[in-house]
Amino acid sequence: NDRFDSNKDDNDIAPFKNILNDMYAKDLSRKVKAAKRQRAKDGYYISAQPPYGYKPNPQNRNELIVDEEAAEVVRKIFELALSGYGAVKIAKALKAERIINPSAYKAKNGDTRFSRYNNNQNPEKIYEWCSATIQIIMQDRVYTGDMVNHKCEVVNYKTKERQNLPKEQYIIVQNTHEPLVSREDFEQVQNLIKSRPSPSVYQVENIFRGILVCSECGHNLSMAHRRDKRTYYRCMHHYRHPEECLNTHAVFYDDLYKAVLERIRNTAKLLQDDE
Repeated sequence: NDRFDSNKDDNDIAPFKNILNDMYAKDLSRKVKAAKRQRAKDGYYISAQPPYGYKPNPQNRNELIVDEEAAEVVRKIFELALSGYGAVKIAKALKAERIINPSAYKAKNGDTRFSRYNNNQNPEKIYEWCSATIQIIMQDRVYTGDMVNHKCEVVNYKTKERQNLPKEQYIIVQNTHEPLVSREDFEQVQNLIKSRPSPSVYQVENIFRGILVCSECGHNLSMAHRRDKRTYYRCMHHYRHPEECLNTHAVFYDDLYKAVLERIRNTAKLLQDDE
């Protein structure tokens, strides 16, 4: 509209117009962010995807109402969690009862963003639950009736890149919709999750975690497996920054365990001889 032609050098005003346009875009982005943040503080539902178990109110799209069919599954997940089931075990239980997963459920209800699940060649795929999805449901405060917004934010108005925010920066408004679980049950599930140790991917217990360091660069050594199933520790900083750490400083777990055990026994014998 400004009749700008980059092949001609008689557009002296173009750089200044570009600066003004950029300032306008930046100011507009700042105002949009402020408006969204205020809506979040007012307890409005402003996300693109409603949480599994809820749906937008047809009379007011800024409110969440209970989706009874999915809500029963959410309640079942929390019941199983309270009875001592972990996320993996809950996923297997839901699959055994042939309950379709959230993505397939949304596709069944006409959400075109998940339409690929209706065309899946493997009909059993819709009954497979991911344990990570179970974890997200069990730790989502929205099921207590609280609206949780401002979980992520656009970093730059030019690139539109989004970044996840720490929980301390979430905007939470209590009692905005009907809860699916009580606050007491939700807190109990959180305590069970914290008390449950993470399953180890190794055949041996990582008893030297956080103790072993590289003698060259000082970074912690990481546990790994060889193809012959032998466990060992190595310096990963060597692989990431070989110019800073020239060697892997690897040591086999068995050799290290025997050496430490022998040192402990010798020290114990010295203490026993000289009480």
